[in-house]
Amino acid sequence: MKYCKNCGEKLSANQTFCTNCGTQFDSREIAANRTMQKRERQQLSAKMKATIVSVIVILAVLAGSHLYFSAQSKPIKTVEKFEQAVRNKDAKALADIMNNGQNKLTVSDKEAASYINYLTKENDFKEISKELKRQAYSIEGYKKLEPIQDIYGNKLIKLKKLSKKQWLFYDQYGIEFFPIQLNVSSNLENTEIWLNGKKVKKLKESELSEKIGYIFPGEQKIKSVFNGEYAKLTAEDTLDFADSEENVLDVYMELDGASIVVYSNDENAVLFVNGKSTGKKIADIDSFGPVPTDGTIKLHAERTINGKTEKTEEFEVTDDSSIDFIFEEPETEAASAEADIQGYMDAIGEEQIESFMYDHFVTQVNAFNNRDFDVAKETLDPNGKSYIENRKYIKYLEEKGITEEFHDMELIDYEPVDGGFNVTTEESYTIYYGDGTSKYKEFRSKFYLTVLEEGLKVHTLIETKELYSDDL
Repeated sequence: MKYCKNCGEKLSANQTFCTNCGTQFDSREIAANRTMQKRERQQLSAKMKATIVSVIVILAVLAGSHLYFSAQSKPIKTVEKFEQAVRNKDAKALADIMNNGQNKLTVSDKEAASYINYLTKENDFKEISKELKRQAYSIEGYKKLEPIQDIYGNKLIKLKKLSKKQWLFYDQYGIEFFPIQLNVSSNLENTEIWLNGKKVKKLKESELSEKIGYIFPGEQKIKSVFNGEYAKLTAEDTLDFADSEENVLDVYMELDGASIVVYSNDENAVLFVNGKSTGKKIADIDSFGPVPTDGTIKLHAERTINGKTEKTEEFEVTDDSSIDFIFEEPETEAASAEADIQGYMDAIGEEQIESFMYDHFVTQVNAFNNRDFDVAKETLDPNGKSYIENRKYIKYLEEKGITEEFHDMELIDYEPVDGGFNVTTEESYTIYYGDGTSKYKEFRSKFYLTVLEEGLKVHTLIETKELYSDDL
């Protein structure tokens, strides 16, 4: 910029005199000013060039970044990342993908490795990859994508578009994983369920399926544990996903144990297990167990009469058969009782047996429906197996909400045996179940009746066979 040396007025580069005060300038000074202004213009152009270059570089970087993120955000890239993790058996990478693709459970590296084996060994992973790629190229279309299924028809995986964008502009895609819901039941109540060495649940009831949680297919070990008063029972298995259906796997864990019905001709006798007293009388035990059936459990009963302790035979538990603990009675008393019984038996015929059996069925059904064992006792021998079994049966009916209606009975056959009669009958009922259903049923049953001073009593239900059944 140029100023007048005389008055300080601002001048243009080409002025030869000051228009304010009239001062004249020589030609050399004018030329110098022009050279200075030219240099200033040249310096400004260099800065501008640098600025322009910087802007171009920034735009190039932005354009390159845009192209990169656009390419990386394509759905096929998500598929390729998944394929690479599986084909390279990169469990850690796959675990990250799986945990981002579902929220049912946290997948460990070990579980992801097992899932890789499931995808590649039990399924056709090449076909799974092809289907994922088809989804990648059609995900922006109008057609809804359906989950890819595994070899057993369960939902496996599906490509999906995420709701959140990357850097506010770029779409994101992920793979959705569908786990299997695991339900487990057991033949014993209070059974602990362990999965891959970790306790996950305690089943409250027997035969009732409970949801354990979610798992992904692969090698999964399941174990059930029952900690009983007298024994610990265990069962182990490997989950078979061929049994799964619609992403649900139901597993039944059967523990090899038995509950034993015990009987004695002296119900005040005490039960002993492996030589140790249980402190319980036979009369107070509905059933004993569950215990293993490998012979490690040995049972006997003891009683004390006139200060003398008597023991029954000792039995090894090898199955779920009932056990009779029989004490020897004095011969004189036994002979007298046998003579009396024979006299009663001689006076009993078909009519008396038929009448007693009809009354027995009516009495028992009445006891069942009223959940009252005192009623059931009227026709039962207190020293017989049915005495214990029917008391237990009443509790079972109450738990299940079952009632019965007795219709009729026919005496098929009877024969005298030691101490009483073997009697065969056919009887019909309507049974009402706790779920609201009902069935009409006919049975053929065989009983052992004893003859006591007060008359006939049912000692044992020897066998029963269903002849007919019809839903109502």
